[in-house]
Amino acid sequence: MFSEIHEEWEEAAYRRGLAEGKAEREQLLEDLADMVNQHCRYAGELHAENVKLDSLALSANASAMRTLAQHGRFVIESEYGRRVIGHWPENQQGDGI
Repeated sequence: MFSEIHEEWEEAAYRRGLAEGKAEREQLLEDLADMVNQHCRYAGELHAENVKLDSLALSANASAMRTLAQHGRFVIESEYGRRVIGHWPENQQGDGI
């Protein structure tokens, strides 16, 4: 009986840990998106609908943009080394995203 209760407790703890891990990952991705939004906007497009973002050849910005793209939260239009240019998925034209 004890082993059954222990297994149930471990399973519940595992699920709780997964949920907490997913929530933490989502928060980190949101924070990363906020950083990219603040650091990488073109100066002339601060209020434009189709904003392009540029890493400005800064490694941290380029890495953040690539990480967001891997999670479907950013679209890279072009990249070369530390220079990454792209936009948020909701700004894609014609795709209805």
